[in-house]
Amino acid sequence: MTKEKTLFICFSLLLLSISGCGGDPKVTGKVTYLDDKSPVTAGTVIFAKDGYTGRAEIGKNGSYSVHSDAKGYGLPTGTYRVYLEGTAKTTVEGGGVKTEHQIDPKYYKPETSGLSLTVEGSQTYNIEVERYSGE
Repeated sequence: MTKEKTLFICFSLLLLSISGCGGDPKVTGKVTYLDDKSPVTAGTVIFAKDGYTGRAEIGKNGSYSVHSDAKGYGLPTGTYRVYLEGTAKTTVEGGGVKTEHQIDPKYYKPETSGLSLTVEGSQTYNIEVERYSGE
């Protein structure tokens, strides 16, 4: 092999490693209420797997795009437990704090949410949640 061919191959491999070959799979979706399909308009969707966490802020139209603190956008492949945070509205009234749950509190913990996702490639993962019933 000539010196020029070797340099070309090394340079090509370097460019591929810098580009990351596309990075981790992108996960996007929408969070809506089960009853009327209206959007959940605030909060965070959390994807947890073996000490790794990916996060996605929920937009005003219910949409999200996963961002992981360690890797930028996207999620490494694998199976994640999914839950939500920050969906409750908190106000101060009469010297006390009042919390108004927007969704059923079971979605606040990965152990009780019943939500999971296996990431094998870029995909859309829409989440439907139950409203808080006050019970």
